[in-house]
Amino acid sequence: MWRFIFVFLFVFSIIICSFAQTKNSDSKPISQCMAFASAQITNPIQIDNDNNMSFGNISPGSESGKIQVYPNGNRIATGGASIVKTECENGAASFKITGAPNTAYCISLPGMTKLSSNNNEMMVSEFTSNQSAGSTLNSNGESIIQIGASLDINPNQAPGYYSGNFDIIVAYN
Repeated sequence: MWRFIFVFLFVFSIIICSFAQTKNSDSKPISQCMAFASAQITNPIQIDNDNNMSFGNISPGSESGKIQVYPNGNRIATGGASIVKTECENGAASFKITGAPNTAYCISLPGMTKLSSNNNEMMVSEFTSNQSAGSTLNSNGESIIQIGASLDINPNQAPGYYSGNFDIIVAYN
């Protein structure tokens, strides 16, 4: 809507300018025109972490394996890794986005990150989201996104508590 108003005012200004020729004190023709300027201030977009991602308790094998956590929280093990079931189910990360109501935004997911325990590492990659490329904040200026990813487990991965960080970036479209 703002784009339409801006284009209309721009075209209108050009038409007015073409008819606004006057003469100065030296009787030389000059042109004078008025332009329109505007600005709209919106709420800044913000993202807050509601829940961290957890791949859960994993049993490595003699072959490499993978644990995939989907944005809906489901987990699947492939290759030489298996998921050890516990009372506390683990899964996707969840973030709350706030900003200007009914405004489109985009999400930038990381390419990969490391989980470390002492001198041991595992790679996290293939980040996915439950939101489409061009999502919109609701009428309250809020949206919840869930993020999943894939964890690569090395053959005979050393036991330990592995952790790491990843960044999610949001911006208005």
